Parts: sequence; C-alpha cells; structure tokens
Amino acid sequence: MKRRNTKEQQRNSSAVQGLVNAGFLMKASLQSNQPNPPSSLFIRWIKFNAVGMLGVGVQLLMLTVLTKAASVHYLAATSLAVETAVLHNFLWHERYTWRDRTRAMGGSGVLYRLLRFHLTNGLLSLTANIVLMRLLAGALHLPLLAANVLCIATCSLANFLMSHTIVFRRQRESSVET
Repeated sequence: MKRRNTKEQQRNSSAVQGLVNAGFLMKASLQSNQPNPPSSLFIRWIKFNAVGMLGVGVQLLMLTVLTKAASVHYLAATSLAVETAVLHNFLWHERYTWRDRTRAMGGSGVLYRLLRFHLTNGLLSLTANIVLMRLLAGALHLPLLAANVLCIATCSLANFLMSHTIVFRRQRESSVET
C-alpha cells in the first residue's frame, strides 16, 4: 500500500511540475509586450483546449475507424487521423478561439492562415505523432489509443503558442509607406 502511494505521489508531482512549467512558458510569452492582458490569454488557452478536446475525439475516432474497420496500418491511420483533426481544429479556431482576430481581418487571409496552421501545428502534430506512435505503440507496445493520447498531450502547449503568435497573430496597423 505504501509503495502505491509513493508512485501516485510521484505521478501527481510530475503533473504539478508540468503545470508549473507551462505557467512559466505562458508568463514568458506575456512579457513580450503583446497587447493581450493575462486574463484574455488565459481565456484563449481555455478555448484552445476545448477545441483541442473535440479534436482529440475526432482524431481517436478516425484512428479507431481506420485501424479496426478499414484495417489501415497504424502509422498511416495516425497520419490521416491527425490531418482530419488538424482541419477540424483550424475551423473551430477560426470561428471560436481567435474569432476576434479573424473577424477583424474581414474574412481575408483564411487560406494563408490555413497554410500557416498546417506548416506549424499540422507539421508538429504529424511529425510528433508519427515518431511517438512508432516509439509508444510500435516499440513499447502501448495500446493505440493510450499512445495517441500521450502524443496529443505532448504537442498541446507548443501548438497553442504557435497558433497564438504565428497563425492567428494580430494584424499590424496599416504601415506608413515611405
């Protein structure tokens, strides 16, 4: 019994340390003279994670359907599932998470933002998911869905920071031409 508590305490300690690290990263991004107050960045982080949770469902559903019903190899299925989730998440981030910024643009630049989203979030998610799935499901023989959830969690903070600063960045005021 004592050994179980020690392992549980170690897991809890690791989780707390992860939250502390995430807090330091968010604090660093806040100190970069961005016009967002901390509360709005926190709300955006909550929205990002809400969309992300829906995306997790989309990704896991696709992975299950492709591997179980269609007998697609788990790495190919992972790629297709990630792409489906990336497209899903982009649409929700456009219309929900960063709605204030996309509305201010008047609908312009959607394809450019989609390209940036794919080159940042999509590329990171796809690469990390394939590499980590090969390790976790392939080499360590973890169950596919458990391994995939670990992959998704690993990418979350980096994807948020890239979306906030690169994909859905604030538009600069009209620059003065010289």
